[in-house]
Amino acid sequence: MNTYQLSGLRRLLVIGIPITFAILLLFHPAAEGQVYNALHHHTTRWQIVHVGQLLFIGLMAIAIYLLIDRLDGRLATVSRLALLPFVLFYGAFESFTGIGTGELVRHAHDLPQADQVIAGEMIQSYWESPLAGNISLLSALGSLSWAVAVIAAALALRQAGAPRSAQILLGLAAVAFFVSHAPPAGPTGLVLFAVAAWRLDGHAFPLVQTETRRPAPHAPRA
Repeated sequence: MNTYQLSGLRRLLVIGIPITFAILLLFHPAAEGQVYNALHHHTTRWQIVHVGQLLFIGLMAIAIYLLIDRLDGRLATVSRLALLPFVLFYGAFESFTGIGTGELVRHAHDLPQADQVIAGEMIQSYWESPLAGNISLLSALGSLSWAVAVIAAALALRQAGAPRSAQILLGLAAVAFFVSHAPPAGPTGLVLFAVAAWRLDGHAFPLVQTETRRPAPHAPRA
């Protein structure tokens, strides 16, 4: 029986990253209805949140990796493999949809009043793009990769003997952030991830590890 023990640095990363990310997302402006009307007074806050998200997407991939880096097996491998498309597709989604929309809104705000109406319609079309819009191929691939990485990590930990509460918390974290990174779903999912990591820390269970086996001693000859 081994103890799942997070060192000081790992504890800071695995628990601190999602908590800090959750705090950032609490400032995420709502983009409901006509996007230009919703955001043209909040472009600075919108851009700060989405530029910060690009950093935290990579940091969350590190946090997931560290959560299961002592585990072997197929489920742990699936989780690790899903981290690459999560970073690539969710990062691309945040760049095109988040930062791109913010820049378009910011520049449209400087146009004459009559032109702002036309710009608003164009921004709305960009926001609703099936390739890179808010609900699009990029967002679906990024969100699905997140869900696969976290759920596979939860199952790998449970298979290794982790407490069921940690598995449930990670599953809920995967679903909440999959639904949306905006509040309340996004911050809730990240806090659940941090609580799951805290629940695992110091818990004794039979970790699956690669061990070097010693050759069996030869029986003495008669």
